Formats: sequence, C-alpha cells, structure tokens
Amino acid sequence: MKGPVKVSGFLFLLLYALNLCVSPGKGFQTLTARVQDFGAIGDGTTDDSAALQNAIDGLPANAVLDFGSASFTYLISRPLTLHPNSAYTGAATIKMSSSAPVTPIAILTYGQASNVTIDGLTFDGNGVAGGISIAVGGEASIPADNIRITNSTFRNTPAKPIGGGENAIYDPVGILNSVIQGNSFINCGGGILLADAGNLQILNNQFDTITQDDAIYLLFPANPIPYGRQIVVSGNQGKNLARMAIELWGPGGDTVDGPVISENVFQQWTSPQFGISVMVGKGARLDSNFLLDGSGAYGIELGAPESQVTNNVVSGFSTGITVHQGQNSLLQNNLLMNQTGAGILLSNAPGSKSNITISDNYIQDAQSAGIFTNTSDWGASILTGNTIVRNIGAWPTDRAWRYSGMSLTPPDTPVTIRNNRVSGSGSAVALGFVYVAFQVNGPPQSNAGTVYESNTIDTSLGSPFGIGFNGNSQGSMDGVVIKNNSFQNLLKVTGGAPSLQVVVEGNSATNCLTLGPIQLIL
Repeated sequence: MKGPVKVSGFLFLLLYALNLCVSPGKGFQTLTARVQDFGAIGDGTTDDSAALQNAIDGLPANAVLDFGSASFTYLISRPLTLHPNSAYTGAATIKMSSSAPVTPIAILTYGQASNVTIDGLTFDGNGVAGGISIAVGGEASIPADNIRITNSTFRNTPAKPIGGGENAIYDPVGILNSVIQGNSFINCGGGILLADAGNLQILNNQFDTITQDDAIYLLFPANPIPYGRQIVVSGNQGKNLARMAIELWGPGGDTVDGPVISENVFQQWTSPQFGISVMVGKGARLDSNFLLDGSGAYGIELGAPESQVTNNVVSGFSTGITVHQGQNSLLQNNLLMNQTGAGILLSNAPGSKSNITISDNYIQDAQSAGIFTNTSDWGASILTGNTIVRNIGAWPTDRAWRYSGMSLTPPDTPVTIRNNRVSGSGSAVALGFVYVAFQVNGPPQSNAGTVYESNTIDTSLGSPFGIGFNGNSQGSMDGVVIKNNSFQNLLKVTGGAPSLQVVVEGNSATNCLTLGPIQLIL
C-alpha cells in the first residue's frame, strides 16, 4: 500500500474504533481524513467552525487531516483547537469571520502542543484574528515540542496587535525541536513571536508588509525554561517592515548560546527602525545578511559577547553596526554604506567592548564617521585592514559638515590600529566641509600606548585636502605610537592641539601642504 489512505469521516472513525488505524511501521500507511467528510463546505460564506472542529476532534493520533485544494475557503467564527500528534495539510484557506472577536484562528493549548505538522494552509485573519497560538491557556513550564509549520500563508492579521496572540505565529511559553519554514506572511501586524526557543529553525520564510511588530522576534523571559541553544534563523526575506526584521531579546537570555542568523535579506522599512538586534546570550553568528535601504537607528545591534558579525551588507540606517556589549567579538568583512551617522559604533551603553577585532570591513560614505568609539571600555581591541571611503559632497549637508574616518574616545587600555586605509574622494571640495582621517580625543596621556601602524591616509581630490591626525586637546596624543603610516594629498598631516611626546617612526608624506602642530615626519 503506497501513500496515505483517504477514507470518509465515518469509516475513519470506524477503523479507529476497531483498532485498525496503526502506524506505518506496523503494516499500515498513515490514514488521512478529509474535512469535507465531516460536513465542512468551504464556500467562503458558510460558517464551518463546528464541522472543522468535529473533524479535528475526530482525528486519532498520528493521522492527517486534509483541508483540500486551494478552491476551498472555510469561514469560521471562533478559534479551532488543534490536537497534538496530528498533521493538518492542504492548500485551502481558513478565514476568520469579520464579526468575530479578536482571537487566533487556531490554538494549540498548553500541555497539548507537541508533534504537530501544519503544511500548505492559508490562515486569513480578516483584520480581526491572529494566526496560530501555541502552548496557550496554561502556565509556563511545559514548552511546545516538535512543531512543524511549513509552506503556509498567514495574512491580514490585526494591523496594530495589542497582544501576542494577534501575531501570525505566537508561543508565550517555550518551543523546542521545531521548524518554521517556507511560509509567507502578508499584511500582518506582527510575524513570528516565540518565547524560550531551543533547537529551533526559522528558514526561508517571506515577509511582505509587517505593520507594527517584528517580522521575527525571539523572546527569552525570566521564567522556568532556560533554553536558547541550536537556534538558526536563515534564508528569510522581507520588505515593508514597520519594526525590526529579526530580534533576540529578554531578561532571561543568559542561556542563549551560539544563535546563527545568516543569509537573510530585508529591505524597505516603512518607519525608522532597526534591522537585526541580538541583545541576549553570547556567541552569536551573524553572517551574510543583507539589510538594505534602512532608515532607523541601527542596521545590526549587538549585545552579546564572543560573537561574530561577518560578511553582512548594510545600507542606510543611522549606524551600520552598533556594539553595546561585545567583548571578544569579531566584526569582519562587512560592507556598510550610506549610514547617516557612523559605519561602526562602539556605544557608551552598559557592557564591555574590550578585545574586539574590527577587521577588513569596507565603509563607504557614512555621513559622520567611519568608525566611532563612544566609550572607554574598548581596550585591547584591534582595528585592522578596514577601508573607509568618504565621497565629499555625497550628502546635501556637506557644505557645513565635519567628518572623521575614525573618531576615537581614549580606551581604558591601549589598542592597535593597523593597516587601515582612510580615504577622501570627490570632484570638488565642499566649502565648509571638515575632513579628518583620525580624530584622537581625550586629555593628556589618555591614549598613551595606543599604536597606529602602517595605515594609509589619502585624498583623491584635485588639490590637497583634509587632515591626517587631529588632537582635540593639548597632549591628547602624548605616548601614542605612530609608525610606518603614509599620508598623501592632505592639507595637513596633523591638526588641532599639539602633542609633544608622540613616538614616531617611519612615516611618510606625499603632496601634503603642511605637517601641522605634531611632528610625525622625521
């Protein structure tokens, strides 16, 4: 016997009563019942709530309930309560009545949310209903387990949800060993909202028009379920987002370890918001994501130490990558373009930024700074191999603007800045524009021991322009080691306040008009 066996509702229940509905390993294939055989009409006008619930309630364990082809639309006026150890499939639409109260279309109740497959169905909230609520109506100690939601469509959930159950997929308790893959979310107030996930894959979903909440939000509240390992969010795409594309957050997130967020593509935010935010746990891997045309604060926000942020492309946003807590992290090979603030920011928010490696990133036309360290706790960090390019005149405000390739607050312990290229370009000098390659801030001796080595500082305008190093106060560069750097086509090699105790070796200047107040060329 090949494939599932389809039987009528009456025969299905009869076989089950006779104990003939057994698992495939015992000689029979999985039985499949059709909702039409339980009286469901699917014409889009008849209220099929009772018939669908009868079909669900009559389904024995380990069987499949088939909702039929895309030609069926089942109108319901109250939520459907699904059962564990069951599969719900088809290409049909389940649509909530417009007169129904705000509620989910389908519910997996607390303690009864395990071993469930939902495949191919369309859940239409009709503006008044969320999609699927999982592990609801109970306490907070039994997570959902082995939930598979695949190839389904969620649309028209409430535009401004006032509770989690109005999201397309919602689990407030915990969800383990589960997959959400290949689904579409269209015109939803919120996409996927899950608490305390573990061994979870969110793969290859499509989001189009999320009007209030995140597309994907993984929450880790302080509750009895300390999960957070083996989380993969990959291959998802979205546009027209009102809030974040992907967010991991919560006060109970200390157990989150090594989440992978990779190869996601999101664009066209409808309001100023973030792209990807990971503010829990440690060891996050953010790789090869595309966040395009953003207008909010941060493209990538990192608050997890020992993380790797690599090979991402971020355009727009105020900051390309912001690090709040990220000690022992790596920011490498990212392409950051057209930020209205800085390409990379080490913020002054609580959390250590010590021993961070920022390497081989390409930062193009950040408006204010390529790399900005607005904190002192970034000691022992290394900035190496980065290319920072600023086209003078790229922004309408450039006629009265100040730009720094790197603007550096004194670190609490020395740092190394090596093999970077900081370059200014443009066809003409913008009147009033101030260009500084390295802005060194702080009082005397505050940067002592920091090493600037083998960096290239240049401009490619028709005439010399800009400043190589600029000290903001007298002695701010005392004790700094500046060696084997190349200065090309600059108005001044140094500017600002003088420092008399700089350690200098092997620097060169080509086509620079003045050396400035700090003697770097011997």
